[in-house]
Amino acid sequence: MGRPFRPPSIVLWNPATTEVNMLPKSLFDFPPYKPVSYCLVGFGFDGNAKTYKVVKLVSFEVGDDEVNYAEVYTSSSGCWRFLPIRGNFQDVELCITDNSMYTNDGVLHWSLLQRGYTAVASFDMGEEVFRVTPLPKKFNLFPYTDDRRKFHSLKLLKDSLVVICSFHEDGCTTFVHWLMKANHEVDDDDPESSWFRVSTWGPLPGFYTSLGFWQNNELLIRTGCSTLEFDGLPFLYDIVT
Repeated sequence: MGRPFRPPSIVLWNPATTEVNMLPKSLFDFPPYKPVSYCLVGFGFDGNAKTYKVVKLVSFEVGDDEVNYAEVYTSSSGCWRFLPIRGNFQDVELCITDNSMYTNDGVLHWSLLQRGYTAVASFDMGEEVFRVTPLPKKFNLFPYTDDRRKFHSLKLLKDSLVVICSFHEDGCTTFVHWLMKANHEVDDDDPESSWFRVSTWGPLPGFYTSLGFWQNNELLIRTGCSTLEFDGLPFLYDIVT
């Protein structure tokens, strides 16, 4: 959600029992906090503490700047706690995004911007720490023009986070599939080491974008591309054969 000017109300719904739980107000809902620019909310399970958690990332307007803050709600305590944001996470630009993923190791991931480059912002439910992993340089340095376009999407493959990038140039599309290394650690001197390049497919004549994996070797692709509008039909592409 974007630009709500105040943090949203959050309700947890259990589809198995139909139970509804309105979460309590937090410190971010009261003065002296400034108007909210953006707010991101994530939900997951902490396997170590055996409790569900809700994390809230909020960007407040402070003068001409925007400052990121975070808090976490745990179902076992029934209350919110303030989370410190350290390191380079303050450089992340919160924005409207539907490009997010939750992996089975209890880590939430969002695709956001950091200093003008696309990155994956991650929150570990167990450790309660934030990390920022820039996308591979091939994606961030590829120019976006009228005849050269790029798109990316976060997907889950065999319980691992992957990013599928599509590069459009000279009337063709090339897909590159990167896997984030399991420990989610980022080497500031070599951010590229956080990714493992799995495979490349193409170039394929025409314009396509990825919708995700259907099975282990099948990629669901949609045809047709006009700026950000895709009007074609989806089809399966076997990345092996």
